[in-house]
Amino acid sequence: MLTVAADQQEYSCSFGSGKYFALCGFGGILSCGTTHTAVVPLDLVKCRIQVDPAKYGGIIKGFRVSLAEAGVRELGKGWAPTFFGYSMQGLGKFGLYEVFKIYYSMALGEVNVLPHALFNAFLLVCFPPHG
Repeated sequence: MLTVAADQQEYSCSFGSGKYFALCGFGGILSCGTTHTAVVPLDLVKCRIQVDPAKYGGIIKGFRVSLAEAGVRELGKGWAPTFFGYSMQGLGKFGLYEVFKIYYSMALGEVNVLPHALFNAFLLVCFPPHG
């Protein structure tokens, strides 16, 4: 019964389709926007320690002082520009990487394996697919 279900399963989208590019871009938005936003409180405390090391001390003391002075809401300061900025970066890195990879591969046409592999390596160096 399981093998029949596996045989009938289809891919959610075809490689190089608009849906494929949209899903790659959405994956970039989720991976970059959410992860960078999650560390906003840590970044806020780190910056405060750099500005006034005597007052904030280390990370734990920095969190305690920040919470005591302004509460939990203060630790989320700057989350919106971080989320939207890094989401756009993820959209570009994940979505546009795939667009350019396919576009330039098609523009090169059928070529020797070595130049094609070197071109893909060049794309990976210039446009790494991680946030």
